[in-house]
Amino acid sequence: MKAPRVVRRLIAILGVCALAACAHPVRISPQLDMARETSRLIDARVGYRITDAQRTQEVTTPGGGGDKISYVPYRDLEPGFYQTLASVFSAVFVVPEAEVEAFVREKQLRFVFTPTIRTSSSSSNVIFWNPTDFTVNLEVTAFDAVGGQVWTRQFTGTGKAAAGGTLVETPSAQAAAAEAFHQFRQALIDAREFRP
Repeated sequence: MKAPRVVRRLIAILGVCALAACAHPVRISPQLDMARETSRLIDARVGYRITDAQRTQEVTTPGGGGDKISYVPYRDLEPGFYQTLASVFSAVFVVPEAEVEAFVREKQLRFVFTPTIRTSSSSSNVIFWNPTDFTVNLEVTAFDAVGGQVWTRQFTGTGKAAAGGTLVETPSAQAAAAEAFHQFRQALIDAREFRP
């Protein structure tokens, strides 16, 4: 028995609405160019901590055309975080979740950095789903070798991009992340707390 025409149309409309409301998986990793400058290099061994739970934490934020985007900010931005530290300090290590104190002693780390990342997105376009506007808020706290907090700063990167683009890359997000990391790098260079 065929469904009445009205029911078929309703099903079709609901299907279109479901597709329009889906979250498109994207990556927000920026392209960074942070070559080491020996005149700015700080001779210190440092580490950073990002938990496994943070690395798998998925975030969904608005896109264009009523759609949303989903991404894993800590996983996507970790290479940029590492690269930023490595462009300033002489050695950088990933600190494990277990036996932190022993690891810090073994590697002779002077500082351990922990990031907190928050993101938001929006779009001025009603057709294409890729966001035209993106914001990355990066808060970084540094601890000394015995766990005392010595430094904390907040950085905000914003990015804008034309509507459309590829199915995976998000230019507005990449621009926002790059701006936040460049602010972070300059703050590390300027900070007296990390100098001998």
